[in-house]
Amino acid sequence: MNVFGREFEWLLFENHGNTLFHRVICAAHILNLIVKDGLDEVELSIKKVRVSISSILSSQVLFEELKKIFKMKQHPYLVPEYNVSTRWNSTYTMIEKLRKIRDITDIIVTSNLSLKNTYQTDDDWRNLI
Repeated sequence: MNVFGREFEWLLFENHGNTLFHRVICAAHILNLIVKDGLDEVELSIKKVRVSISSILSSQVLFEELKKIFKMKQHPYLVPEYNVSTRWNSTYTMIEKLRKIRDITDIIVTSNLSLKNTYQTDDDWRNLI
């Protein structure tokens, strides 16, 4: 990219007298940095989401309870999923999916007090939405 930038800068100067151009910056990279900064602001809330998902998915009892609640509420079954740290859009997907089933996960937390300390508070939800 730097080679292209230097070559492009030289061509603009030679052909058009343009001295303002110095470097091409990748828009996707800039967007990624902006999103990462935003995610850093709510990192504690995101960590709670990860712990909640991990607790539910790693426990056969909780996972079966989750399925039963979906069936009882006649809600389409959605399995919470982890994000991939190198793909910020997967963090969005993780949060969005959990938000869609919040009423169901709230039931699980109410009936399993061990999850209460690691589950998202109302403030966490406000941070994430």
